[in-house]
Amino acid sequence: MTVDDVVEFTRKCSKQDLYTIRREAQKRIDGLNEQRTVVASYSQWAYHVAELIYEHAKSVFPLTKEPNLVEWAQEIDRLVNRDGVPRELVEGVLKFAMKDDFWRTNIRSAKALRKHFEKIYVQGKSKFERGGRTYTV
Repeated sequence: MTVDDVVEFTRKCSKQDLYTIRREAQKRIDGLNEQRTVVASYSQWAYHVAELIYEHAKSVFPLTKEPNLVEWAQEIDRLVNRDGVPRELVEGVLKFAMKDDFWRTNIRSAKALRKHFEKIYVQGKSKFERGGRTYTV
């Protein structure tokens, strides 16, 4: 069907016919959109880390609301996959953050961990090298 064919067809149709055709086409589009489902992509390991962060946040402040752990797991996966941070390093930095007097109250979500990851790593490494507390960083 060419553009000329469409133009000729619309000239022959009444406004009501065109309205009906558009409405039917929109229904089909809406039906297709409803059939699409978004599948959350995250690793089991990242979900476990997200749970650890939530449990820690609850231990710091018991009234912490339950987060969307799938979103948190996706954020942890971004830290590993997009930012290129090895899993072992994520675990080590998280252990340090959970025990550090400053970071334990400031890391209350996966997003905060990702945002401040470099700072936490540098501070943890610095404390370790100075002979302070021993953490796996």
